Amino acid sequence: MRSILSAALMLGVTGLFAGCAEDIPEIRIVANQPLSDDCLPSANQSSEFIARGVLDLFITDQYVISPLVTNTMVPSESVRFQGGAAGAAGGLTGTLWEANTVTLTQAVAEFTGPENLGVPLPRSLDLTVTGSAAPGASVALTLQVVTANVANLLRSSALLANPGQSITILVKLKMFGVTTAGNEVDSNEFVYPIEVCNGCLLDYPAEAIDPAFPAPNCRVTDGFSSADSELPCFPGQDVTVDCRAICPLVLGNEDRDPDGLCSSF
Repeated sequence: MRSILSAALMLGVTGLFAGCAEDIPEIRIVANQPLSDDCLPSANQSSEFIARGVLDLFITDQYVISPLVTNTMVPSESVRFQGGAAGAAGGLTGTLWEANTVTLTQAVAEFTGPENLGVPLPRSLDLTVTGSAAPGASVALTLQVVTANVANLLRSSALLANPGQSITILVKLKMFGVTTAGNEVDSNEFVYPIEVCNGCLLDYPAEAIDPAFPAPNCRVTDGFSSADSELPCFPGQDVTVDCRAICPLVLGNEDRDPDGLCSSF
C-alpha cells in the first residue's frame, strides 16, 4: 500500500511495453487536485492538492475526487506500417503512430473502515472511467468514489449515531487501461483517507441560531437568501457551508435530521 503522494512528487517514465519496470507503473495516479472555479478538473499538475477528504453525511450521499492520472511511458518514436508484397522493394509507408498512448478503461475503488464499524462496506466498487493520455501527458478525471449505497451503509453505523462523532475510511483507487499497441496497463494504488462525519461541515452563523432551542441549531432564516451563500462544487465534502443553505435540502427528512436542527424550514 503506497502512502499519500506529496506535492513534490517527481514523475517517472517507463519503457515502450507493459512490465518493463516493476517499480514504475505505466500510468500513475498522482494526486487528488482541487477543482477550478468552474468546477472542472485540471490536467496540469500544480503544487496544490487535497491530501485527505471530509464527507458530511448530513449534507450529501457522495464523495467525488479529481485524480490526476499521468502516462509515465516514453514515446514509441517511429513505428511504421509497411505495405506491398512481402520482401518487395519500395513498399508503401504508412503514417506514424504512437504505440504508448493509454486509454483508460476501468477504475476500481476498495474500502477499509474501522474494525468496529458494524456495517459491511463493499469489498470493491467498479467505476466507469473515460480518458486518454499520450506518453508523458496527464488526464484529469472526476470520480464518485463514495456512492449513495456506501454513504447509506456508513450512515447506519453506530459509530456515527451522534452529530459529534466521526470515523476515517480509506479509499484505495487503482486505474486500468490499454495502450494503442494493445498492451494492458495499470496504475499504482492511490490511498485516500476520508473523514466521515454527521454535520461537521455545517457552519452556524450567530444570526441563524434561535436561543430558545439548544445550540447548535439553524432555526432563524429571516433575511437569508441562498444567493447570500455560494455553495461549493460538491456541498458536503471538504469545505464548510452555511447551515441555512443546506437545511432546505434535508427538510422533512427525519432520518437525515433526527435532532431537528432545521425544523424551522
